[in-house]
Amino acid sequence: LMCAVTGFYSVFLLEYGITINQIGFIMALLNCLTVLLQIISGSLAGKPGGISLRSAAVIMLGASGLMSLGLLLILGRSTAALVGFYVASGVLTMSAQPLITSIAMEHVNRGSPLSYGFARGLGSAAYALCSLILGRLTAAFGTGLLPAVHLGVAALTITLVWRFKPPQREAPPETAEDTWAAAPEPEAVPQKDSLFAYI
Repeated sequence: LMCAVTGFYSVFLLEYGITINQIGFIMALLNCLTVLLQIISGSLAGKPGGISLRSAAVIMLGASGLMSLGLLLILGRSTAALVGFYVASGVLTMSAQPLITSIAMEHVNRGSPLSYGFARGLGSAAYALCSLILGRLTAAFGTGLLPAVHLGVAALTITLVWRFKPPQREAPPETAEDTWAAAPEPEAVPQKDSLFAYI
């Protein structure tokens, strides 16, 4: 997902007439907006009574996919619109990543047998493999393939994230002291039934 947006940004933008200086400004703007959106999403998502981490990640991924669809529709027509769609797609994609990381941490904190370090290592290996494959595909079919790939991977990621439901935290077993403390106080028993109460 990240590879299709940030891995080939120079190749993609240069293809449509964006200069090196303009690319530097575009990437600076993209990263500044990403920081801002991450601060906003971090303050809203995952809070009691607010939107869940999973829903926030799905919304951002879906919006980023729509931006890639917009890129496909305006390729070669408007440079300004192309830059706008590209920046929006990149900001939304990069802002969704920490939300997905937070979902993983939520699983770990609730006792899921999730190896976060192994998953990150596997992700780095997958990024390298995708870079190799996308590089060859881009050389063969052109940079117009990149938004299509991002759209497809975004749809797949949305499906996986939506199925990533955190397990319910299991209540600790009650001890005798907990049971005694939680038990309601006995009501007053009439004197004639006092022997039955003791039994």
